[in-house]
Amino acid sequence: MRTLFNLETAPDRRRADIDAILKLEGTSIPPELSGTTVPFELKSATGGKPTISTVRDFGLSHVEKWRPLHWLFGIYGRGVDGDLQLQYCLYGSPAKMAPWFDRMADYIAPDVMLALHVPELITMATLSAVLGDATDFSLREARQLMKNQYSAAQYERAADEPEQHYSRVAMLAMLRERCRYVIERGSTLNNPHIPASHFAGWEQIERNHAARLRELVVEALLREQ
Repeated sequence: MRTLFNLETAPDRRRADIDAILKLEGTSIPPELSGTTVPFELKSATGGKPTISTVRDFGLSHVEKWRPLHWLFGIYGRGVDGDLQLQYCLYGSPAKMAPWFDRMADYIAPDVMLALHVPELITMATLSAVLGDATDFSLREARQLMKNQYSAAQYERAADEPEQHYSRVAMLAMLRERCRYVIERGSTLNNPHIPASHFAGWEQIERNHAARLRELVVEALLREQ
């Protein structure tokens, strides 16, 4: 899809980074948009219909990361020989994608509020119920609570007693953080799909892919101004 639409990618791109970028250049680009770099997320569907899988553990962080992006969807189907073939592509501006993100954000909103407010309700009594009445805790006990959520450096920074030990105050702070983490993990969705109905009426890009995409992106950006 990068080749088909003449998109670029950062040479040092990592898996979690933006999939591709579009640089608006050339005489067909309005002067006020010339030089604009547009970030893209690329997705595909292989069943012949635009039912798009997203990501495992989808949460509010994905909504925040993906809202500003532009999207390209490649819809593949089986040819007469059984091989996957690109049938058409769909372009989604941030505005066209917004209704789906709004629905997802509304769906997980109660869990997000729980993660925000519940940890502050944890008290020293809760700490005693979870870890006992000790006044000094070892690194082993801290690891038993936080597990792999913390790196070695984070464990070291959290220690407020000599020889990397932890006071009850420090352990209470970690217990609250652990509670927030557990609630946030529980609030994520397992690979929610963007349904085909979301794309009803969208233009199917079947030819002149690169040129048509630039026209659609320019139209979308001008509407936002």
